[in-house]
Amino acid sequence: MSRTSRRTTLLLALSLAVFAAFTAFFPPPAGAAESRPYAGPVMPRTGADPWIQYYGGDYYQVTTSWSSELTMRKSRTPAGLSTAPRVRVWTDSASSRCCYMEAPRIHFRDGHWYLYYVAGQGIEDYHPTRRVHVLESAGADPMGPYTYRDQLDDGRPPDIAPPTPNGRLSLLGAPLAGAAGERAATPTAYTLVNRRSGKCLEVEGGSRADGANVLQWACHGGARQRWRVEDLGDDTSRLVNAASGKALDTAACSVADGADLRQWSRLGTVCQAFRFVVTDQGGWVRLVGARSGKVADVAGCSTADGADVRQWPWLGTTCQQWRLNPV
Repeated sequence: MSRTSRRTTLLLALSLAVFAAFTAFFPPPAGAAESRPYAGPVMPRTGADPWIQYYGGDYYQVTTSWSSELTMRKSRTPAGLSTAPRVRVWTDSASSRCCYMEAPRIHFRDGHWYLYYVAGQGIEDYHPTRRVHVLESAGADPMGPYTYRDQLDDGRPPDIAPPTPNGRLSLLGAPLAGAAGERAATPTAYTLVNRRSGKCLEVEGGSRADGANVLQWACHGGARQRWRVEDLGDDTSRLVNAASGKALDTAACSVADGADLRQWSRLGTVCQAFRFVVTDQGGWVRLVGARSGKVADVAGCSTADGADVRQWPWLGTTCQQWRLNPV
């Protein structure tokens, strides 16, 4: 055997030995040969180009549903993002930047959060109209509220980032697309606390009957005050009471001021769909009925136990603001 052949044989033997040792210490995971698809644990059913930011002990996930809205989720753990309520932090109707929002991301600088995103015009061939825009938060809360600041470019990079090499602001773009995941099978429960009264949204008496009233009561953490938030696949959610298994519902699908909020069997109608819209720092949101466009309101701004919760036009008062607390 020649010297070259002996050298080749020796290298092959060493390679096989190394491979055998490696597989002995690092065996393939069970089921790997089946090539089953992997569903990420932190993505809801919808949400393009997700961006996750850790801040102040919480994880924040900002996404878009390829519409005129940007939404955000907040959780103590990454896995909790899949079941956290989706809150609308921005929507826009300006013709130059109204539509097809994508690639959102947030960055903290000088005491404010800056939310960057790409948007185009509401026309069939929107691709040439896509531009990068930026919003500024009112303070240090990643969930806003936000104010529109400016358009940053004249081109159309569909994915952007503002790195700061040597402390100088820059803009980096790349044509990347996000992917959708799956909704978790077991949603987390929340209490909804009214900002003015400090009391919780509750099904009266813990009733399981269709039509049972929804009101406010001192928070006690019981099942009648716990609500599961089910993502409906657009920018709306269904709230299901943990005690009854029934959904928050606008009586008779009314759009009138003062129409009662109650519970009803899940019907899949727009009268049982609600949007969480960020309203103020500290996690305060308004709960907007998808059909009426009106908000959950404590009647008369009462702070008493048993005060009714109904729908009313948005007035900006604290009795129309709620915070979702995981339980």
